[in-house]
Amino acid sequence: MGETNDKAFPSDIEVSIDKIETVYPSELTPSDTLELSNIDLTVLFPVETVYFYPAKAPGDHHTSEIAKNMKSALGKLLVYYYPYAGRFRFNKEKQRMEINCNGEGILFVEARSALAMSELGEIGFVNPTFRSLVMNPLQMQSPPIITLQVTTFKCGGFVVGMYSSHAAFDGLSSCHFLQNLAAMTRGEEIQVVPVFDRTSLMARDPPRVEYEHPEMMEVPKEGVSVFTKRDDCGMQDFSKISSQHAYRCFPFSSEEVQTIKRKATENGGHPCSTFEAMMAHVWQARVRAMAGVEEEEIENEQVAVCDANENKQTSMVLFAIDVRNRVEPPMAKTFCGNGVLTAYGKAELGEVLRRPLSFCVEKIRDGINRVTSSYVRSAVDWLQVHQGIPCIGLHGSFFLSAWWKLPFHWLDFGSGTPIYAGPIMTGVVDMVLLVSDCANVSATHDQRQDERRRTDGGLNLLLALPPAQMDLFKRHIRRHL
Repeated sequence: MGETNDKAFPSDIEVSIDKIETVYPSELTPSDTLELSNIDLTVLFPVETVYFYPAKAPGDHHTSEIAKNMKSALGKLLVYYYPYAGRFRFNKEKQRMEINCNGEGILFVEARSALAMSELGEIGFVNPTFRSLVMNPLQMQSPPIITLQVTTFKCGGFVVGMYSSHAAFDGLSSCHFLQNLAAMTRGEEIQVVPVFDRTSLMARDPPRVEYEHPEMMEVPKEGVSVFTKRDDCGMQDFSKISSQHAYRCFPFSSEEVQTIKRKATENGGHPCSTFEAMMAHVWQARVRAMAGVEEEEIENEQVAVCDANENKQTSMVLFAIDVRNRVEPPMAKTFCGNGVLTAYGKAELGEVLRRPLSFCVEKIRDGINRVTSSYVRSAVDWLQVHQGIPCIGLHGSFFLSAWWKLPFHWLDFGSGTPIYAGPIMTGVVDMVLLVSDCANVSATHDQRQDERRRTDGGLNLLLALPPAQMDLFKRHIRRHL
């Protein structure tokens, strides 16, 4: 297993903007208001994603036709997604953000770069220079909820960059939006008709908090809450990269993933999913690195925590669970919004440090099973009362986002599947990403599809830690591989 560091990409990607246009719904749409759920309001921050498409053949320059078709498809697609052609606004009476479905449209950008795609370095690293491939509208007076940018490279390849608010899309509904856009760009009909009904995720009156919710925390009075940010933009900008952290990408082949899953069954462990095994492995390695534990101490069973109170301190990993089928009555499978809830695996720090991987897997499985319909209702009501946010960063807790589980790498706008599909690095250092691996730039569309079907693809782990802790993490994450 190799490693990619934060110096493995160019210092800047110069992009020239050729055209910026506002795309409106192609038909008259309702002028109403979309009330956001409490879950939506915990994630009022931008998500920037990029999708890399190599040239079909040397000298192939077909991007302008794809961009033209995409822009036309957007207008038709926004008839179905009309709320997101609107704007966020703060409802002073209700003291919460909502979407004004005013049909002001979204931005569509055509751009170009003098670089070839092969000059970009490690595309799969999710590096910060990719931000120039996405139009971020937060400095605009009335920023749209979505922007799309198509950037053509001199080799004939192109990148589709999407900016959106997480309050509008969770991973699945964002994927549905792009699948629809890709299909309509190819001249096909819409594939997934979105449903915006948030009834199942609205708080009860009065709220009834029936469980403890350590996965959430109240925002300190001196802090800024993304839940109640009082401006019409309604978005926090997390684009600034920390100078105090090292950023690394750790690739795992499909064989290495299977090795970790086998390791998770030792010491009485039960068979587990890739999701459970990888999350447990990352959790334990990160905790050990942050505690300053050397690999030799693990091997010799000499792990020691000097402070007894620290030994009893809680360690927690957070992750998203789709609740569309977990609430009663079930939500529509095509629900568009945040149909996910923050779940958690929790244990004493000393146990995570010393116990086998199977122990961490069981704690994560407990977290998954904890999310029942009654638990979801309780969490929504807790948010109504406390207006909190996910509890990341407290006592080393972090959020692991499993991007690879969503089929972004199958998006085809008319030139085949992407060699990379995923997010751009953010300044949220307590957010860890697991994304699909990057395909070979020189591979054909058919070769990329065959490889993914044959191996189920590898994974890339992306995270940030202080340099000394990163050196330890590198050794722990590679144990037994």
